[in-house]
Amino acid sequence: MVKNPLRNLLNRLLWDKEVNKGDYEIVYVSRGSRGGLERINCNYLKGVTRDFFIYIKGEEEKYIPLHRVVEVIKKSEGRKVYHNPRFK
Repeated sequence: MVKNPLRNLLNRLLWDKEVNKGDYEIVYVSRGSRGGLERINCNYLKGVTRDFFIYIKGEEEKYIPLHRVVEVIKKSEGRKVYHNPRFK
């Protein structure tokens, strides 16, 4: 089975109690937003599947394909902890 670094990171943010998931932000390609990118705080992260991450937006669950994630940022350090090589 092929390991997916992004899926591993998101699962760690979800399940590792020693990690402050509110300190992380996911940036992903969003066809409906201005500028084409949307950012969400990982406090809204609800789940991770083989192909998607799930987050809560208002009363809705949103399913975002993992291939649309551009980067994950650790806000307190201002650094990228994950960057998708498909995006420059």
